[in-house]
Amino acid sequence: MTDRSRFGRRLAFVGSCLGIFALALLARMFTLTALEGEHRADKAQRLTCSETALVSFRGRVVDRNGATLAASLSTRSISRSSTKYRYDPSHAALLAPVLGLERGRVDGLLKGKPGRFQWLARRVSLDVAAAASRLGIAGLEIHTSQSEIQRRIYPQGRLASHVVGHTNSYSRAMEGVELEFDEYIKGKPVSVRVCRDIHKRPYYNESDLAGVNWGDTVQLTLDSNLQSIAARELAAAIEEFDAQSGSVVIVEPSTGDVLAMVSLPDYDSNSPWLSDPAERRNRAVTDNFEPGSAMKPFLVAAALDSGVVSEEDSFFCEEGLWRYGGRLIHDYHPHGDLLVPEIIKYSSNICSAKIGVELGAERLHDYLERFGFGSRSGVRLPGEVSGQLAAAASWRPVRLANISFGQGMGSTALQLAVGYATLANGGVRMKPRLVKTVVAADGTVKVPDETVVEGRAVSKQVAASVTAMLESVVEPGGTALRAAVDGVRVAGKTGTAQQIGEDRTYANGWWAAVFAGYLPADDPRLAMAVVVNRPVHNHFGGVVSAPVFRRIAESGLDYLKIRRDQPREEKPVMVRLRRRVRPQAEQAGGKDLMPDLEGLSMRSALRMLDGCDCDIAAVGSGYVADQQPAAGTRLAAATPVRLQLLPELQP
Repeated sequence: MTDRSRFGRRLAFVGSCLGIFALALLARMFTLTALEGEHRADKAQRLTCSETALVSFRGRVVDRNGATLAASLSTRSISRSSTKYRYDPSHAALLAPVLGLERGRVDGLLKGKPGRFQWLARRVSLDVAAAASRLGIAGLEIHTSQSEIQRRIYPQGRLASHVVGHTNSYSRAMEGVELEFDEYIKGKPVSVRVCRDIHKRPYYNESDLAGVNWGDTVQLTLDSNLQSIAARELAAAIEEFDAQSGSVVIVEPSTGDVLAMVSLPDYDSNSPWLSDPAERRNRAVTDNFEPGSAMKPFLVAAALDSGVVSEEDSFFCEEGLWRYGGRLIHDYHPHGDLLVPEIIKYSSNICSAKIGVELGAERLHDYLERFGFGSRSGVRLPGEVSGQLAAAASWRPVRLANISFGQGMGSTALQLAVGYATLANGGVRMKPRLVKTVVAADGTVKVPDETVVEGRAVSKQVAASVTAMLESVVEPGGTALRAAVDGVRVAGKTGTAQQIGEDRTYANGWWAAVFAGYLPADDPRLAMAVVVNRPVHNHFGGVVSAPVFRRIAESGLDYLKIRRDQPREEKPVMVRLRRRVRPQAEQAGGKDLMPDLEGLSMRSALRMLDGCDCDIAAVGSGYVADQQPAAGTRLAAATPVRLQLLPELQP
């Protein structure tokens, strides 16, 4: 047999074997795909997608006007395959603008170490993932990771971060409204299959995610614009006075809605891990401070409402120094006799303590509770404290005196703002609220838009009287002229109080500078408390915090389109001296004759008339320019006395 014939037979044999093998392979492929394909695909799916997980998408948090404060994005992650990707320098130029990263950084990620898996971007939006996929770069992989199915974003960044709170990397609520209303925001989870790739990394199929539920939308009472204004002005004051921290709370008196709640320092909710715990503390509800003289309006309101004193009463302020309960009580400026409204205007600690002694611990404690002090407000924020207001039975005489002018007790900025909002609302306290309503994705209202009346603290007449006194604080001669707003009547009060140090005693140089008030005083729309902690260059509430109140009020009123061009009306102040608290009564000027009052201040003129059972009316402010009756006129019981006051006397 020739070599050629032997080679032909061998070739035919090999060809036959290959043909048989090919036919067998085709037959097997046909069996697997056509006959058993569906069964085997189901089996493979069961093997790789056998797990399940409960999944839902978090709902939005919005302000009272619908501006988004927190939202969730359905996300994807992008990686470089460890086996399929082949490095090309041109890829970085294509990917960098899509991913929003610098070209050099993307190039470094693409180079990496060959054969090692590398993430390029985590939790990017669907649009970014789709754009990267359209580039057609082999070895670029898009992941729907189990832990990265959504990304929580906070479009306003630092704005209201303490109120809104944040979530962790797994979209689990950690702080603020996110945590307190998590039951609504997180939505109702549904069971979704979890698959695993060849490297056993979990992911979801797109079809399985179609039925995932979205959580409810929580609408806050906050106004982002007012929040921004308050944050800006508070930050400026903290920088100016080199203060440690500060808080501002703005409340709508008629509803109790918290329109702004600012705490500084703050943090960015998008990157909470870059902040420390102190920056994440919502000081407006977690920090107690002694409010100082800002508490005096509540003392006077309580005394008037209970009938212990009247506006016509005067108290002797001991010329600035008084020993009571074994302690010395000081006034910053010495005073003699002051009428009750003047005690507020000139902020006398001594006369406030005397009113507190007459009122008594039980009644004062009761009225402070009516204004919201000593208990949590129920505003539903994590970490809110109740303040410090010990039981009245434990008050020693000196503590009663101290609490009368705002020491020996603790308040939060929110409590103080609510107290002033109560005076502004005619003595009716509204329950403060941060959440206006909660609405499901299908439009169902889960939490209705309702306001709650907590109760009446004092009568409407008493609230109006105290408001008039607080207006005098912001007028010439008062302690808060820097809080005055052009064209609007302002009612408010300063407070300057030492703070407790680490050794539980008053620390040298640690002060809380406070101003609280409301405006317009004749139709209140905004009640506000400003607290600046440990200012360095000055510590008086009238210097540090009152200007913050004014600047916020000016911008806020303009934003709310509240007119500020109303002229200030000079209203008569009727004062009748029915009785004196100081026991020694003297006749006016030592005689029953009308003294010469021209050129005297209102306070000095009233002191000259002290002891006269007259009906006294004063118009204006400043110094006496005209008086009726004339000097030397004999005064009888109920003689009408009229005084005209001008800011500056003409020569």
